[in-house]
Amino acid sequence: MPRPLSDRLREELDEYLRREGSKEPPEEAALAAYLHDCAQRSFRDRIFDAIRRSGLADVDVYSRAGISKSTFSRIRSGEVPKKEVAVALAFVLGLDRVQAEALLGSAGYSLSRANVGDLIVRFFLDRGVHDLLAVNDALYAHNQPLLAGVQA
Repeated sequence: MPRPLSDRLREELDEYLRREGSKEPPEEAALAAYLHDCAQRSFRDRIFDAIRRSGLADVDVYSRAGISKSTFSRIRSGEVPKKEVAVALAFVLGLDRVQAEALLGSAGYSLSRANVGDLIVRFFLDRGVHDLLAVNDALYAHNQPLLAGVQA
């Protein structure tokens, strides 16, 4: 007879925490709150929260990211943009890698360690370099797709 799912999950969580070097499992309430937050935050919610925190005007954000006003409007309406657009927005907003990965995750994307373009993006995010032209130069030099329609 299989054990209840909650027991199996608890054991897997305990094993994960042991491997990661943590001595104490997270409090159940904190874990539940984290899972609820992650499940409820859409790309649209995350991007517009980040824009508000940045203090930039919408026009500055989409201009610097090199995307059209209509694309930005579709994002505002809840449409999920292409990965390259989402990454460009993360750079324009000055997000660090953890924040950028959370934003991308809410759109169903990730930064893979098996993709040269994603590694280049991670490299710049890890170093706090948010210059889209520099990122695109590096992507171009390694024959990778460029981010959005970056304008000078």
